[in-house]
Amino acid sequence: MLGKIKFEDVTNGITGYLNIGEERRLPKDYFSGHIEQHGIVVCESIKGNYMGYADFDDERYLDIREPNNYKITDLPLDKCLDSEARKRSDLRELYAGNDDQAQENKTALEVA
Repeated sequence: MLGKIKFEDVTNGITGYLNIGEERRLPKDYFSGHIEQHGIVVCESIKGNYMGYADFDDERYLDIREPNNYKITDLPLDKCLDSEARKRSDLRELYAGNDDQAQENKTALEVA
């Protein structure tokens, strides 16, 4: 996938712009861009490559060499989807060692 991509969150007025693989002298998996909210730039610089890292305003948010460096904010459970890992009954049962019940819960979640 190469070229310009526009991502929109209409509800929150957020638009992201990425340019993938078109920077001269850089690998084709390199991307750059920025983010706007209501037409105002809120993140001036997105840089990275989809095989390794992502920087937002020169702060590294993703680096596959360091899988625990993600900048994740835990939302309260009441604000999360039912599929959020902390709420999934199949995972809770699996961690408790109840494999059969975990499989039943997983199937119920996927079929619902």
